[in-house]
Amino acid sequence: MEDAADSTDEHKLIIACSPTSPLPCTDIYPGPYNFELMLDTLTNHKRSWVYSEVLQKVFIDMNKTLLVQFRLSKAVGGLQVRALPVYSTADFLNIPVQRCALHMLNSDPLHQAHSEDNKTCYCPSYNWVRHVVQSSHAGAMYDYDSSSDRHSVVVPLELPQPGSDTVSVAYQFTCKTSCPQGMQRRPISIIFTLETAQGDVVGRQCLSVKICSCPKRDKEREEADNPLSEGWSSLDTCTKPKKRSGEYKGYSKKAKMEASLQLKNSNEFEQRLEQKLDNLSKQISKLTDMIARMEELQTKMVEALLQLMRQNTYKDI
Repeated sequence: MEDAADSTDEHKLIIACSPTSPLPCTDIYPGPYNFELMLDTLTNHKRSWVYSEVLQKVFIDMNKTLLVQFRLSKAVGGLQVRALPVYSTADFLNIPVQRCALHMLNSDPLHQAHSEDNKTCYCPSYNWVRHVVQSSHAGAMYDYDSSSDRHSVVVPLELPQPGSDTVSVAYQFTCKTSCPQGMQRRPISIIFTLETAQGDVVGRQCLSVKICSCPKRDKEREEADNPLSEGWSSLDTCTKPKKRSGEYKGYSKKAKMEASLQLKNSNEFEQRLEQKLDNLSKQISKLTDMIARMEELQTKMVEALLQLMRQNTYKDI
């Protein structure tokens, strides 16, 4: 009995330490080989993907290629890199990232790969239908962890070509971050783990990603909303009234009138700005409600389409 208990405890420990566990580790870990991640900016194009230095985030269109460069401190053979998508926020970290039903229909007409009745993975039979992250590498291996229901892609890390110290791997993303019944606008990151052939993790890097139709537009919007961006800094400088210690002390009558006028103009500017922000907030609220209704309608349409396809399939049988 004690041996059986020890075996169970060891199995739980292995699952907890697995890079595809229900709560995967997202800490940066260069490891013994000083594992590094870079992006090939020569392939950067605003219509396919862009990178934000402010947000440290990639904005990329669906099914476009992202070349990721990996570097080690020394050339070592027999290693592999796993790419696993996870939700960035703690509230959703335990939920596996998967494609929405609408995008899975193209690869799985019968919708079998989205079955929740068991832990069987139909991805090999349906073009890796549930994998959000895919790779065009010839040696790519698609992995499924039945204990966490997570899908990942593993690529063997080849040795660098002569004259280079990096190895490039091409990745594609097969679903949008905004898709209903999928990621539902929740932010995601890709965990790249450097592993041995036995599956031991010897390095880890993370990359924030947003999959969208207009990478350049979404990048500019999120940077404008970021408090650390230059736009926010200049706005704070303009709207904050300057401190005036002893404002009227020793001033002439004309100087007092000018100072009073400046303060009045500043207050009026703040009031107009607050009113504009309030109107903008109301417009955003209306737009959010409209998007929610559209997503609800889209969900109903997808469910109706799936039901119709199932009925046609049963009739054919």
